[in-house]
Amino acid sequence: MSIQDNNTLRDCRERLHLTQEEVAEAVHVTPKSIYRYENGLGCPNLLTALRISNLFGKSVNELFHLEDSDEQNIVCK
Repeated sequence: MSIQDNNTLRDCRERLHLTQEEVAEAVHVTPKSIYRYENGLGCPNLLTALRISNLFGKSVNELFHLEDSDEQNIVCK
């Protein structure tokens, strides 16, 4: 799994004037998890990704820059 900083996620959060803590509470994860997603240190599980997607009104692909690199591995960048 290849992961890079996720400016899209951070930008969406900041555009809505939300803290990492507020996003974390809304999607039922810890603030540390949101920090990790935004800084390329981890990717959310599918349920959490869908919750974040719904919160920001964007697709999971848009938020997490998912690519189907070889039809077997989905890469979160």
